[in-house]
Amino acid sequence: MPEAANIPAIPVDADATAAQLQRDGFVRLEQAVPGEWLERARGHVRAHLERHGEKFFSLVDPAADASSPLAEIAHAPGVVALLEQVGRRLKPNATFDLSVYNVLRVIAGPRGGDGSCQFHYDASVVTMLVPLFIPEGEPGAAGELLTFPAHRPYRRSVLGNLAEKALTQNRWAWRRTEAKARANLTAHMQVLKPGDLYLFEGYRTLHGNLPCAPGSLRATLLLHHGDPHGDSALLRAVRAGRRLIEARRRGQG
Repeated sequence: MPEAANIPAIPVDADATAAQLQRDGFVRLEQAVPGEWLERARGHVRAHLERHGEKFFSLVDPAADASSPLAEIAHAPGVVALLEQVGRRLKPNATFDLSVYNVLRVIAGPRGGDGSCQFHYDASVVTMLVPLFIPEGEPGAAGELLTFPAHRPYRRSVLGNLAEKALTQNRWAWRRTEAKARANLTAHMQVLKPGDLYLFEGYRTLHGNLPCAPGSLRATLLLHHGDPHGDSALLRAVRAGRRLIEARRRGQG
């Protein structure tokens, strides 16, 4: 495991944070990551783009590379503890593994609309979003995060969860959700700032990002923690399938 001393403990009251999530749906932790770590993380993303080209991709479990700065935050004891403490208050009977499921999501190159407005629910109780690069631009066209907090309850079964995802995570549903969000951007749009951390209830929050201008760079690290359905073999299989899909996408020119 990498040295995590570069990511200090985050002095957050778990009870108050969980209550704020349930009330507001979104929590911002200002200046929670050191600037030195942020610059190294950005360099890590730039190096990946130089090797593989500028395009939209998601890299599942980048923290598996113990030498990367992304591993430092994904494995930082203070971060893992915060996610578990908040998550247990939101869903006491959820399962919390020792490791945090993590995904690096990047939009780069001339097709700034790739991956945008693909609204979805996470499989985890709580999600931490770590902005690395956030483009500047006109409001509504700079990759802003759109959220619909507390949009659904916890489902009783994994199959029920997956069936609901099939109904909400398709092109027709995405267009309808985007229109609803754009009709009231103030209520749904979250402006992200590198250096800050953001928490939301991933499982209950329908969310996606707006398009970026061509040539923009948007990179975020997502940390997911807490399985509402216990240690589900079916969800593990779904995640394994996602790894294969994302690996195939990265290999495409």
